[in-house]
Amino acid sequence: MVPTGKYLGVSAGTAEGFLVTVDELGSPERKDQKMVLFSENLSPNLVTYFDRIQGILSHNGGLLSHLAILARERRLPVMVHFVPNAKFPLGAQVRFDASQGTLSRIQ
Repeated sequence: MVPTGKYLGVSAGTAEGFLVTVDELGSPERKDQKMVLFSENLSPNLVTYFDRIQGILSHNGGLLSHLAILARERRLPVMVHFVPNAKFPLGAQVRFDASQGTLSRIQ
């Protein structure tokens, strides 16, 4: 992974899985897969999904957001300033290191 400098880790650690939205977390085809949740914002209600995901990529959020603090307590990696795009579309398998601010596509 090459650091891009455009992502900010708000809860350290690494995560790997399929990039999904909240709507896909309960789908049967994702049942046995590792998942990374994409959310537009880091809202506290995302805590209910912590046991089903490997990490969170979000467009908006910061170090002092309530969710970031809870994620650090639970050691769940979270990185912000991410927007799905052609290189990293929803459904792609990704790996990220929130400590370094890096993101790569596995498939």
